[in-house]
Amino acid sequence: MAGSAPPASAETERTRNQATGVVDRTYLDIVVDQFQRNKLALFGLRVIVCLILVAVFAPFLANSRPILFHGYRYKSYLEGYDQLVYAHSDLFGIGRGGKPLRVPGLYEEGINLPGLGAAYQREIAAWDGESQTWKQIRDVSFGDAEPLMNRLRGRLEEEVPKLKKDFRWARGAVSVTDLRKHSLPEDIRADLDKLIGLARQNLDQNYQAKAELRQRSLLQQFKLLEAEVSSTDREAIEGFAKRYASAIQAGFHTRAPDSLGEFDTLLLEIRERLAPNLDGEGNGVTFRSHWDAPAIWQLEWRDVAFMLLVICAGTLPLWGRFVTGERPQVTHQRRAAVVLLVPVLAAGAWGLFVPSYNDTTDYRAGMLNGDLFCSFRLMAPLRYGVNENDPNRKWTPPWWLPWKPNAGAEQEAAEQKARDQAAALRKGSEMEQDLAELKARVAKLRTTPEGSDTGWAGVLDFLNRNHMGTDGTGRDLMTRMIWGSRISLSIGFVAVGIYVLIGVFVGALAGYFGGWVDMIISRVIEIVICFPTFFLILTVIAFLGSSIWNIMLVIGFTGWPGVARLVRGEFFRLRNRDFVTAGKALGFSDARVIFRHVLPNALAPVLVAATFGVASAILVESSLSFLGFGVKVPTPTWGSVLSSARESWIYWWITIFPGFAIFLTVTMYNLVGEGIRDAVDPKLRK
Repeated sequence: MAGSAPPASAETERTRNQATGVVDRTYLDIVVDQFQRNKLALFGLRVIVCLILVAVFAPFLANSRPILFHGYRYKSYLEGYDQLVYAHSDLFGIGRGGKPLRVPGLYEEGINLPGLGAAYQREIAAWDGESQTWKQIRDVSFGDAEPLMNRLRGRLEEEVPKLKKDFRWARGAVSVTDLRKHSLPEDIRADLDKLIGLARQNLDQNYQAKAELRQRSLLQQFKLLEAEVSSTDREAIEGFAKRYASAIQAGFHTRAPDSLGEFDTLLLEIRERLAPNLDGEGNGVTFRSHWDAPAIWQLEWRDVAFMLLVICAGTLPLWGRFVTGERPQVTHQRRAAVVLLVPVLAAGAWGLFVPSYNDTTDYRAGMLNGDLFCSFRLMAPLRYGVNENDPNRKWTPPWWLPWKPNAGAEQEAAEQKARDQAAALRKGSEMEQDLAELKARVAKLRTTPEGSDTGWAGVLDFLNRNHMGTDGTGRDLMTRMIWGSRISLSIGFVAVGIYVLIGVFVGALAGYFGGWVDMIISRVIEIVICFPTFFLILTVIAFLGSSIWNIMLVIGFTGWPGVARLVRGEFFRLRNRDFVTAGKALGFSDARVIFRHVLPNALAPVLVAATFGVASAILVESSLSFLGFGVKVPTPTWGSVLSSARESWIYWWITIFPGFAIFLTVTMYNLVGEGIRDAVDPKLRK
C-alpha cells in the first residue's frame, strides 16, 4: 500500500515499548525474577557459587608453591646439574678403562657407567654365532615379529615334544643353536631365520629409541638450568646444548665405546663452566634472581578453562553492555557464546604452548635451610600441599580445639625424652655436650615459623596452623577439603551433563514421533531404569579399575531414563500446539521443529531434574570413595577424606568436616532445585 509507513527498526520498537510502558522481557528474565523472590533458594545458590569458586581457585587458596616468586633456586640447579651429568653418563659412558671420572655434586665419589653404546655392543655380541636365547628373541619381538614368534613357538613344541618338559624352554634359556640341533622341517627353519632377522631389526630400533629418549632427557636438563643463571651463563648452556644436539645423530648407539672420548672432554668442559660459582672466582655460573610463578605453571588446560569461565560469567555485568543484539534472545545468545568461547580458546592455547612443568622444590623448607634465595614471594593463604604429609603431626586436632587426644601420654613422652637427653649430657664429655647443644639450636632454628623476623609473623603463624586438623599421615585436612571439592563437585556436573544430553535426545524422539518409535524407546527406558546404578558402578570398577571417569560415565549412561520420560511427556503436551503445526506447514524439517521450536519450551522440568541429579551424583561418589572404590589414592575427595576416619573414630574432626560439606552441598542443591521448580511452574509463581 502506497500510504503505509515503513517497518520500525528494532531500536525504534524498543524505544516505543519503553515510552508506552511495555517491558521487553524474555522467558528467562521472568524465571530469574521469580527465582530471586525465593530467598531460601537464592541463599542456596550463593552457597553453591562460593563452593564452586573454592573448587575452581583451589591452586590459589591452598598450595605449598608460591603464586609469585622472585629469587633463585640453588638446590634445584644442583639437582638439575647432577641429573645432566647422569644423563650424559647413561648415554655416552664416562671414565672408561676402569677409572671413574670425578664430578661435583651428588656424584662426588665418581661415576663409571658403560653408556648406551657398550650395552648395545654386548647385546650384539650375544647374537653372533646364533648364541641368542629364546628369551632374548622374545624380549625384542614386537610388531611383525610377535605373531611370527607365537606361531613358531607352537610349531616347535609340536616338532620337539621334549621342549614342553624342558624347564630351560619355559624360562627362555634355550638358544637357537640348541634348536637347530634337532631335525626341523625347512619351513620351520626358514621361519626361525626370518624371526631372527626381524628381532635383529627391532633390536636396532629399540636402541635407537633409547638414544632419542636419553637425548631428550639430556637437552631437557639444559633447559631447566637456564632459568636460574645470568644471561651470559645461559648463552654457554645453549652452546653446550647445540653441541649435543648436533653430535647425536641416527645410529649413534652403534658407535664403539672407544670412539666416544670426545664426549669425556665435553663433560669436563661442562664441569668447569657450569659448576656453581659461590665465591665469585673461577668460570662457574653466577645465579640471578628472576620472577617465576610456580603455582600458575602447575595449572592444566582444564584449570584455565574453568577459571576463565567463572571470571567471564562473574564479570558479565561489566562487559555485557558491549555485547548486545536486535532482540533480547539474541543478546543472551551472544553473551553466552562469549562466556563459553573465551575459556575454550584460552584453554586450547594453554595446552598447546605451555609445557608441562614438574617443580619438586620444597619452597617452605628451602627458605629456612638456604636451598633457595627469595627476595619476594606471594603465597597461598594455606601453605600446605595437597599431599604434603608430616609424620610428626599425625592426627593433630584443630588449633582452636582445647582438647587433644592422648595429650597426657604425649606430654609424658616429651618429658621422658628431655630427661633422657639431660642424663646423656651429664654422662658425655664436654665436646659431646657442645655438639648436643649445637644440634638443639639448629633444630630450633629449623622449626622457627616462616617469616618470624617480620611484622607479619603473627599472621603467617596463624595461616600455617591446621584449622581443621590433620589426618593419619599428617596431611592438612582443610587443604584436602579444598582440593577434594574439585572432584566432588565436578562429578555431578559431568555425569548430569551426560545423561541430560542422552535423555533430552531420546525423550524428544519418543514424544514427537509417537507410535512405534515411542513404544520401542519406552521399553528401553523401562529396561534401563531397572539397572541398580550403585552396583553397576561397582561391577564396572571391578573390571575396568577405579577411575573418576568410569564413575561419571556409569552415572551418565544409567541416569537418563528419568530425564527422557520428562521430555517425552512435555513433547506429548506440545506437539499438537499451533506453533508446531505452523512450523510443519511452512515446510520446516522435523529436526528444526524439534530442536528449535518444541525443545526450548520443554526444558523447564529438565532443569529441575538436573539440579537434583547433581546432588544425587555427589552422594554416589562420596559413598563409593567412603567404601574405597572411588578415586585412586592420593587424589582427595570428600568421600575419601571421610573414609580415613574409619582408622580411629576418636579423631572426630575427620568425620565432622567432610560429612558436613557433603550434607551442606546436597542440601543447597536441593533448595536450588526447588526454587527452579517453583520459578518455571506458572501455578507456583507468586
